[in-house]
Amino acid sequence: MNEKKSASIKGLVFREFFLGRKSYVSILIMAVVVPFMFMLCMLSAKFGNLRLVEDSDEMIETIYIMSLYFPAFIFSSAVYGILDAVAADFNTKWNGYMRSTPVKTEKFMGIKFGIITCFTILSVIMSILSAFAFAAVAGKSITSDDISIIMCIVALCDFAFVFYIVLAYALGMNKATSVFSFVIVAAVLGALFSFIKFADEHIVVDNPFEILIMENARIIAPFTPVIIIATIVIGYILSVTFAKRRER
Repeated sequence: MNEKKSASIKGLVFREFFLGRKSYVSILIMAVVVPFMFMLCMLSAKFGNLRLVEDSDEMIETIYIMSLYFPAFIFSSAVYGILDAVAADFNTKWNGYMRSTPVKTEKFMGIKFGIITCFTILSVIMSILSAFAFAAVAGKSITSDDISIIMCIVALCDFAFVFYIVLAYALGMNKATSVFSFVIVAAVLGALFSFIKFADEHIVVDNPFEILIMENARIIAPFTPVIIIATIVIGYILSVTFAKRRER
């Protein structure tokens, strides 16, 4: 009996990775190529041709900042493969077929959110290790503010992808895409207006955008583990609830 359960779980896990294989391959390539390009640019700015360019110090600083934080977006995007699987579930009407199998909705969703949890933990580890590697090359030290921003990026990406999955099971894939796109645009515009207001109030301060990010990251960072756990747990519960309603 235990062997059958183990085989069933392995089959469901394999299915998730198979359906999201294109996204996983693309993200893996980006996770290798983008940091490698950042590393080449940084080394060139310090020891190669780019150091001969005017304002090379500013260039090094810009490359360094991007190399610290941008990989966190890439590693966190591994969860996107689950969205491919969700889309395939709707296209193949898997949710209806699943009712004729012994697989319960809780188990099916548990596999998806178990993979999300693993990818989230992996993205935190890889993002921090990547930041330490770039800091070592740049001859700098990672600060608590750097870790705070990385944790906020991972938590934000995690929340966005889980929110998208919940919307898919609540509204269907097509409606979910429309609503999610609207929410993203509204969030970006809201952030832009907040920055403009902040910059206007701190017009004499250098780098107001950097200060705004740092201030918010310091406030949110201590709560990111709780935010990530709550996102996954609540997302799982809502996805199970909405999936069961769609089965009726």
